Amino acid sequence: MYCLTNNGTFGLSPTVWGFMDRNPNHLPERPNPSTALPPELVGEILNHLHHDKKALQNCSLVAKSWTYLSQEGLFTSVDLTPEVYQAWRENPSPKRVELLQHVRALACYDLHSVRACDCFASLHRLQHLALNGSVGIHTIIRYLAPIFRNTLSSLSLRCVWITWGTFVMLVDYFPSLRHLHLSKSILVGDNQDSPPLSRPLRGKLEITSFPPTSMDSIVRGLSKLKLECSVLKITRNLDRPPSRVQPIVSACRKTLTCLTLTADVCKLQSYLHRTDVTRVD
Repeated sequence: MYCLTNNGTFGLSPTVWGFMDRNPNHLPERPNPSTALPPELVGEILNHLHHDKKALQNCSLVAKSWTYLSQEGLFTSVDLTPEVYQAWRENPSPKRVELLQHVRALACYDLHSVRACDCFASLHRLQHLALNGSVGIHTIIRYLAPIFRNTLSSLSLRCVWITWGTFVMLVDYFPSLRHLHLSKSILVGDNQDSPPLSRPLRGKLEITSFPPTSMDSIVRGLSKLKLECSVLKITRNLDRPPSRVQPIVSACRKTLTCLTLTADVCKLQSYLHRTDVTRVD
């Protein structure tokens, strides 16, 4: 009934949605009250199964009283592929809207365009958004971002092609953003012409898996933004780490408490006397 993706996250397919729509009463009847577990105890049990999707699937079929709590765990993380998105658009249903209210983490893969969809309104509690591959950033900002603007705290851009201006607009759009992860993405255009952030970027900043040719531009551009990051992680593909990392470390020197660099950075002392770093990994 439910399926797991290869990387261990929970992914939904059109088949799953169709099954739920065609069989709204497939669950067994509520057990006898004299033998039913208290809801508080059921909730505690299911909370311990948060990462075991197979067990949560089985629990959702035990009784109707277990279904809602099980679905909270099953639909916490959802992968949105073009096929799933098309199924949402073509086969809307109240049941689907109800299930999506449990989603806290959404990963979008190769979505070239997005349009308004009734199901999207249920994503108003989303906290983590990951954009992967060829994603239509502007359409996502237009149709998706307003729904969870005030709840999103984590944003990941992986293998995404984006202009500096759009990147700054996207980061600045979410006031509660506390974790930004950039990986293998291409930021094009002149960062000198990018609009400034209306508020400092706080929390955790990760820059991973960039080729050396792109690292200089990324670091220079980010160091010119308002940065008050407490955690900074820069790893892999740094052939000359000190010259590439120093600008962004200096930009965070007043708030930085944890600095994580690639293993081939051997002269960490050069950063320590310029910043207030209390722990270096």
